[in-house]
Amino acid sequence: MSDIFISYAREDLPKARLLAEAMIADGLSVWWDHDLLGGDQFREEISETIAAAKIVIVIWSENSVRSPFVKDEASRANERGVLLPVAIGDVEPPVGFGELQTIRFKRWAETTAEWETLVRTVQARLRAAGSAPVPGALHSSRRELSFINRNIDVFLLIMFAQSIRLDQAILGDHSRSSRISAFARMTSFRMMAVMATLGGLPRAVNSL
Repeated sequence: MSDIFISYAREDLPKARLLAEAMIADGLSVWWDHDLLGGDQFREEISETIAAAKIVIVIWSENSVRSPFVKDEASRANERGVLLPVAIGDVEPPVGFGELQTIRFKRWAETTAEWETLVRTVQARLRAAGSAPVPGALHSSRRELSFINRNIDVFLLIMFAQSIRLDQAILGDHSRSSRISAFARMTSFRMMAVMATLGGLPRAVNSL
């Protein structure tokens, strides 16, 4: 059985897929019903999976708050004390779930603070349940993408400024000392690129 079960409305399939694939890519065991057929076998497997899951993540949305199936799955998980609710936008959880602490996403899986809260909560619950999370689970690809999105303009500005300085050094003075200086600046630029990639962009900016 999977450690994590994701409950969602069928209309929110793309959002559930993003979450499930991110977790699976980081080595977590996730069930999200995408490959099951309908009927009694489908419902039986859902019941068994919820009963065994260490975490049940319910995605509350305008669609799921009206879904009897999602509310039933959330109720079963809540009875076991394994429910982890997340909400999209300003939607309010259904009656009976409003008092539970809910992680709210203004933009689905794109806000670092909210994603980090989900990461920490999943890791803590898996540890408490005796299932050690994968080192760095849910962190790497999302964190790197978020860093790039937030700092790409600044990083490009660094590249532009350094390229101008290098061109001026090479074209403006052909002496041996200027060429050595130009190559030194090139080496510095390469080091700054590495620093930016590793998260040291503020230090790189200060060196300009």
